[in-house]
Amino acid sequence: MRLLQRSNTGEFSLTKDLVGDDIIPPYAILSHTWGVDAEEVTFEDLTSGTGKDKLGYEKIRFCGEQARQDDLQYFWIDTCCINKANYTELSQAINSMFRWYRYATRCYVYLSDVSSLTFDTNEELSLQPWELDFRKSRWFKRGWTLQELLAPSSVEFFSREHQRLGDKKSLRQLIHEITGIANLALQGVVLSQFSVDERFSWIERRQTKLEEDKAYSMLGIFDVFIPLIYGEGRKKAFKRLREEIKKDQEYIRPLRITDPRDDKMRIQEQKYRPQQSFDTTGQIAPPGMKPRITATLWGDEKTLCFQVEAKGVVVARREDNHMINGTTLLKVAGLRDSVLKSEKMRHIVKIGPMHLKGVWIPFERALDFANKEKITESLYPLFVHNIGALLYHPTNQTRTNAEMATT
Repeated sequence: MRLLQRSNTGEFSLTKDLVGDDIIPPYAILSHTWGVDAEEVTFEDLTSGTGKDKLGYEKIRFCGEQARQDDLQYFWIDTCCINKANYTELSQAINSMFRWYRYATRCYVYLSDVSSLTFDTNEELSLQPWELDFRKSRWFKRGWTLQELLAPSSVEFFSREHQRLGDKKSLRQLIHEITGIANLALQGVVLSQFSVDERFSWIERRQTKLEEDKAYSMLGIFDVFIPLIYGEGRKKAFKRLREEIKKDQEYIRPLRITDPRDDKMRIQEQKYRPQQSFDTTGQIAPPGMKPRITATLWGDEKTLCFQVEAKGVVVARREDNHMINGTTLLKVAGLRDSVLKSEKMRHIVKIGPMHLKGVWIPFERALDFANKEKITESLYPLFVHNIGALLYHPTNQTRTNAEMATT
């Protein structure tokens, strides 16, 4: 993730690519609708120092100034913070987008088609023209803005004159009337509480420039990952998305009720026995519930990296009639240059009426989960160019993923 920062002279520049949530500073994030592509400031414009005469540069100035007023040094805008010429970076960004919006300190919605010139907070009647523009705004009709509305905790709306119109809380009823999204979802209730069909209904009337993006824009809403295959068409993209959602739900089973003291003992045992294999952890999971393994492969020039992710195995205890606290023992194990790594991260899951508060614990893993068959099965659509050569001779590959994606 790259961030924009503003210098004392008012110039904007990009940070280096920041890896890992721990090193990413507090930041603001912009939500907007794209204009004509040629008028949007790109990653190449910022790196080359051009693009200041484009209409889209006004949005950068607005976001930078608003972030400064909110005591935030950094901010993020999708048009210019992603190198879209690099297919691997674009794919990773799209699959991370929901998380980036969720972790933003502030989200500013810039409504280029809503004017506040006649808006006066002292005159109740003057609300009508502003509300009419607001209800008709393109922002409520675009696919990607759905997650940008739901993911952040702080969402503020601004007119094209940079006038603050309100936030997601103060405008909640109006937004509900426009979008049909349940008030509870707008209040920040975990999205997994809502049915799959209800969540899909939120995107039905929205449009995206590329037909596949209508499905890809829902990845964060369902907390799943699928490879991006532009050109497959909308139907195939939604078919793969629904299949992934179904797989994900198959591993969410009713949790066995356990004694809190037993949970603590099991957790401590697992923390201090990192050599233990996945098979022996089955004793703490509900019968029939197995870890789900996903492999991710990416590369840049002469470096090949792949990551293996495991989801599942939860121990839980009941606090009252509705709340359940659990600890997920297996989550992230990354493999890079044949060296096994693991990292700690926090996560909150909600399954139906049950709330799970989990702490992911580092867990050493066997390398057999990163075998050729698993990677090829998961990632062949992403690397259609000579997958065998990538797996067996990564150092001989001199072309970037972006170049491969164009072949």
